[in-house]
Amino acid sequence: MVAVPPKLRMTPKLGMMLLGGAITLIVIKVLLRAFVIVQVGEVGVIDNPQKILAPPLMPGVYWLNPLDNVVKISTRTQVQHETLELTSQEGINFAVNVGLKYHINPQKSGTFYQVIGDNAQAILRENLAAALRSAASQYSLKVIYGNQNQVIAAKVQSLMNQALDSQGLVIDGVSLIHFILPEEVKSSIQERFIAEQQAEKRKTEAKGLADALRNFQGLIAPQNVINVVSDDSSFIVKDKNKH
Repeated sequence: MVAVPPKLRMTPKLGMMLLGGAITLIVIKVLLRAFVIVQVGEVGVIDNPQKILAPPLMPGVYWLNPLDNVVKISTRTQVQHETLELTSQEGINFAVNVGLKYHINPQKSGTFYQVIGDNAQAILRENLAAALRSAASQYSLKVIYGNQNQVIAAKVQSLMNQALDSQGLVIDGVSLIHFILPEEVKSSIQERFIAEQQAEKRKTEAKGLADALRNFQGLIAPQNVINVVSDDSSFIVKDKNKH
């Protein structure tokens, strides 16, 4: 036969014990809430009921007002990729894949939290598009597509930092990764580049041969010296002994 435990009777003593336990749990919870640890690579922003912008909390251990809510924000470098449509100086439409590196300035993290908050990616994309379109409209497609695109990227980075610095965002780098051109435009540019490279190669070869012939003059008798005339693309040899 199973014994039935006696019913628990609420007595003044038991009531005081339960009340004391509840108060203890509340106190522990409040104390834990006031104890805050900010890790390396992040910053703490105090979101208080009065919405007063307090100094940011750098990595460390803090004892705060339990009524204050601490929001932790990463200050590590982050990467965002976008594909945007642009127009060159000549009015040619094309697209480009862009890599964006950025981080949040710890000293301005409070402003970042209040002004930008969870909208960082959207705001970055909006500012990136505006800066890229402004920069692209000042250059020809040949410059943008060629080996000078780093100039465009640096200009975009500068424009974005000017616009976003006061809001706590720092742009560490902009990379124009891949261009998407109309097929006919791409073929035309590639043909032009090949022609320019071949012309530069012929010019270098002609100059090298002309320099070699000049050096050879020092090894022969003066009466047999020859003159070398070069126009950087061809050369003419003239014998001084012939009139």
